[in-house]
Amino acid sequence: MPKSSSYRPLLFASIFVASVSFTNLSYSLEEAVESEDWDDPAAIAKELMELGVIVNTGAHGQREGLATHWEMWSFAEGGMSPMQMLSTATINPAKYLGMDQDLGSIEVGKLADLQIVDGNPLVDVKATDQITHVMVNGRLYRAGDLAEEVTGDAPAPKLWWHDQPQHEIR
Repeated sequence: MPKSSSYRPLLFASIFVASVSFTNLSYSLEEAVESEDWDDPAAIAKELMELGVIVNTGAHGQREGLATHWEMWSFAEGGMSPMQMLSTATINPAKYLGMDQDLGSIEVGKLADLQIVDGNPLVDVKATDQITHVMVNGRLYRAGDLAEEVTGDAPAPKLWWHDQPQHEIR
């Protein structure tokens, strides 16, 4: 695999595996078609991740970002460990975008933008969508109403969509 900074392999689950060309894949395209994993993009993504390909979630934000959770869960069902699954939506995209010094993991000096969930995704991968709080730039907000907690008592700003029925928000 080339080491140049201009070459950044990226896989979204919907990309056809034949479009990714590596000489060190464990099987040829013909063998892949005959394998049990051919119709399992998540299993293929796991193998590519193990070969050094940066695998990211590729959801487009359907239904308040739920598609990203569904895609992570699919990666777990395809054989990724919970930590590998989480990396597809956190540090991997940050690395791919060249922003891993600022975001993608919880470290001193990085931006404090994160979600707090009710559960442990390393134990139950489906806990990722049980969001209780959101931290944006170090300010903590309740997920249910976006009211600020701990860092102040400022009410959440009134946004255009707050009074709209969900089916009208597009």
